[in-house]
Amino acid sequence: MRTANGDMGQQRSHSMEELAAALLRGEAADWPSDGARTEQERFLRMAVVHGVSSLLAYQLRRTHRWHQWPVEITIRLHQMGRVAVALEVLRRLELERVVLAMRAAGVQPLLMKGAALAYLHYPEPSLRPRYDTDLLVHPDDRDAVAETMRALGYRRATQTSGDLVMPQATFEMRDRFGTCHAYDVHWKIANPQPFANLLPIDALRTRAVEVPALGTWARALGDVDALLLACIHRVAHHADSARLLWLYDIHLIASGLDRQAFARLTELATATAMTAICARGLGLAQERFHTAIPEETMAALAARGSPEPSEMFLRSGRRKIDVLVSDLRLLGSWSARRALLRQHLFPPATYMLERYQVSHRLLLPMLYARRIVSGAWQWCRRPSPKAHLG
Repeated sequence: MRTANGDMGQQRSHSMEELAAALLRGEAADWPSDGARTEQERFLRMAVVHGVSSLLAYQLRRTHRWHQWPVEITIRLHQMGRVAVALEVLRRLELERVVLAMRAAGVQPLLMKGAALAYLHYPEPSLRPRYDTDLLVHPDDRDAVAETMRALGYRRATQTSGDLVMPQATFEMRDRFGTCHAYDVHWKIANPQPFANLLPIDALRTRAVEVPALGTWARALGDVDALLLACIHRVAHHADSARLLWLYDIHLIASGLDRQAFARLTELATATAMTAICARGLGLAQERFHTAIPEETMAALAARGSPEPSEMFLRSGRRKIDVLVSDLRLLGSWSARRALLRQHLFPPATYMLERYQVSHRLLLPMLYARRIVSGAWQWCRRPSPKAHLG
């Protein structure tokens, strides 16, 4: 049962998010007069969790409210902003090195998600925080990518594999300054089956755009594709999260579209059965940031006919087992379904040995049994509300 203190805590958190959203909308919002020191700490924690600390500092300066807010908040936001700027310098240099090396190896990656949005839609790249850089490559280029990243000093992170379970690979490297660089190289746009094959890279390349800030060698998803992916990402991998950063991504991309582009978005969402996902993302962006979206676009997205398979990702309390059942239903053959189950239950031996830090292959049967038994409850438990923040 929820306690009174719990209700008050949720209300305070919600009010902090509303205050942050007002600032991000460009409004001249003032710090509440009754905001105690504990409320200042709550606001700063909220800003970090939602990924908007640098954005808030930028907007406070832009609206000339910097000196009217508590000095404890402005100093901390300033410090976090300076760190973000320094990290951006290092990450940009590394991104140029990585993509140029891939191009030299005959690979033509597409920037997507955070890195692409940072350079194409944000006033300054450092305002869009990101731990990793997401690249989309053709499935045939996986070996060339792995070899290129190894030559650059990266190591592949320990993670399961299999095209139906994990159509991506993560590469990590720590530079001479101690900064960790991580690259998520995808050959599908998302892992769950309702989303995985929606946007093949060959089609995305025909609509890709240059990234002027990075030079003519860098290309990223076109705006309509980027908006569809932004709506998908927060649902497919983050439980319909209301994280402000991801909603602000949607807001910025949508704010740059004209009516023709919105018409193309509606066509693409309908063709890929993503109308409910897009309506949800755009609706939340409107609610938080008053995003200007044509009425006919929202009406068309809401006028879908039969239920879409992806709508189950909008349900609260969705479990991993629910996603698995959905994936099995969408696969077209029993052989594909067996392959999906096998990839979940029995990942490669190299992964198991590294994951459990064991060198003897004779122990593999025991390790697989341990994985299945210990993981069963995680697959069946419902996520906590906090998990929805991503």
